[in-house]
This record gives sequence, structure tokens and C-alpha cells, in this order.
Amino acid sequence: MFVLDLKGVIPENINRVKKLRELHIWGCSIAGTLPSTLCELRFMEHLQLADNQITGPIPEKIAKMEMLIAFNVSSNQLTGVIPESIGECKCMKWLKLGDNKLHGSVPSSIGNLTALRRFKVQNNDLSGPVPSTFKNLRDLASLDLRGNEKLIVSDAPESKHGTTHFRTHDSCQNFLSILK
Repeated sequence: MFVLDLKGVIPENINRVKKLRELHIWGCSIAGTLPSTLCELRFMEHLQLADNQITGPIPEKIAKMEMLIAFNVSSNQLTGVIPESIGECKCMKWLKLGDNKLHGSVPSSIGNLTALRRFKVQNNDLSGPVPSTFKNLRDLASLDLRGNEKLIVSDAPESKHGTTHFRTHDSCQNFLSILK
């Protein structure tokens, strides 16, 4: 294993690498915004950009990444809302957006991600109710909503086994309080 201390921005012309399936730039000094051209990489399966200094919104065009399984942009400085279009990434299993500056509500379209196993949005400024569409997330095993003081959790999704228990240690306390 080797470590590169990468610095700079994700180039606008990244879409020229048309068959790129995985991009892991974790814990570097990548700054700037997520270019919308990144979303033109329709074969992308794993996009791991955690622990950088990326700013700005999550591009609305993320739905173009039809094959996306894992999207991890935790621990950056992302702002704006979680785009409703993210619910069109039907292959998504891991969605990690924690430790950013995201605000607004959790989009109801997250309930369309029926393969989702991990959903982590801790330590943002999310508000409003957790969508009732979360009941569709039967495979959800890890949920982290901590640190979103204005987020209202009123209904727990059931797993495919008919229970509301999650195999996780990091679910938020207010979510655990409604488990039966």
C-alpha cells in the first residue's frame, strides 16, 4: 500500500475517462467543487472522496451515474441539499454524506434505493421528518443520523425480516428510542 499526498481539484474533463469504474481519493487535499462532468461517468461504481476539502453542492446530475454502488463524500465541506435525483441511482448500497454542511430535508427519493445497506448523514444540518419512504429500505443495516438536531424521526423502517433492528452501533439516539 502506498500513500499519495494529492492536492488540487477534480478536473472538469474527468468525463474523458469514459470507462472509469472506481475513483478513490481519500484523505488528500482535494479542494474545489464536484464538477458536474463527473456525473457523466456512467460506468462509475465506487466514488470515494472522503476526508478532503471539497466544497459546494452535490451535483443534481448524479442520477446519470446509473451503476453507482458506493458514494462516499464524508468529511468534506459540501453545502446545499441532498439532491432528489440521488434516488435514481438504483444500484446504490453505500451512501455516506456525513460531516459536511448539508441542509434541508432528506429527500423522499432515498426510499427508492432498495439495495441501500448504509446511509450515513451524521453531523450536517438536516431538518424535517425522515421520509416515510424509508420503510422501503429493507436491506438497510447501518444508519447514522446523529448531529442533525432538527431532523425528526417518527417511524422506523422494518428490515426484510419484519423487525426494526439494525446491525449497527452508530444509529442516532432518537432513532433508537422508537425501536420496539
